[in-house]
Amino acid sequence: MHPDTFNQVNGKTTTLWSEYQLGPIKIAWSHTEGYTESSLRADQTASSNSESTWVGPALKASAHNYEGKIGIVSDDISLSLKGVGDVLTAEGRAGLNKSVQTGLAIGRAASAASGRATIELRIGDLEIEAGKSGYLGGYGGTFGYGYSGESGEMQWGGSIVNAVGFGEHVRIKFPKLN
Repeated sequence: MHPDTFNQVNGKTTTLWSEYQLGPIKIAWSHTEGYTESSLRADQTASSNSESTWVGPALKASAHNYEGKIGIVSDDISLSLKGVGDVLTAEGRAGLNKSVQTGLAIGRAASAASGRATIELRIGDLEIEAGKSGYLGGYGGTFGYGYSGESGEMQWGGSIVNAVGFGEHVRIKFPKLN
């Protein structure tokens, strides 16, 4: 069987992808120029010097997005190994956050390059992934209002993202509401 290769141009976005399936095993890759994504997610990330939990809407835009995946798939459920890389990326978040304090927060970040290697479980439109992530040439921060466990009081707080970072993450991407 030969892989199917597709090219889609949609406004300012161009995607080239290919997939190959033999029974329940599927291999797929894609490259998107002008990638954008909006989702409702819950993320838990940890690195050697920080830890953060987010629940809320997330926006992402990158000049180039690359994704590769191999897994066992059916119409309703799949289990895959997945790799994602982005070049020139900007992200924005809002919602409940636990890092500097626990409470409502907004966050933004930009990086020259970022990537993640994960195990992904998809059940219908719900995606759950866990793995390693990193970024290079990053800058950003979080600002919020909430409860500080260190001082035991409500306070404003913020944090700045380092230029290089590596960590672990668990991400849940909820189905889009139509």
